[in-house]
Amino acid sequence: MDNQINKEELFIDQDLSLLNFLNNFVKTLQIDDDKDLVDMTTSKLLLKNIDNNYSINEFINLLNKKNIKDGFTGLFLHNFNKKDDIDIIRIIEKYNGIYNVQLNYHMLDSQENNEIYAAFVNSLDAYKCFLDIDCINQNNNEIEDISYLL
Repeated sequence: MDNQINKEELFIDQDLSLLNFLNNFVKTLQIDDDKDLVDMTTSKLLLKNIDNNYSINEFINLLNKKNIKDGFTGLFLHNFNKKDDIDIIRIIEKYNGIYNVQLNYHMLDSQENNEIYAAFVNSLDAYKCFLDIDCINQNNNEIEDISYLL
């Protein structure tokens, strides 16, 4: 019985840590400051792989090659169509991610300023999530490159 409680406490602690990571990831991207409030190593590597259209295997090889300790990873999606927000959230949840959604409600059908910040326990889930999201946006190229923010 004690073993079960310890496992439950571990999951609660991990969830709270992931939530803290997400909150600080959002602040890091929103505040015009060079100081990162979270370790952005895997998030930046994820973005580099997205920009280079790497496969999942290439991404895993790069993690191993650079000897990067995998950990919490943030994903930022920007300027997508509001009608896709529920689909994007479902994909994030599919990979056990948590999210912060900020939509522009002032303009119907606007893609401007729609943002989703997501956090994952590891970078592989974040990468798989992005690839799935990219599939729903592939035809209309709605996800904007945000590498300039990192």
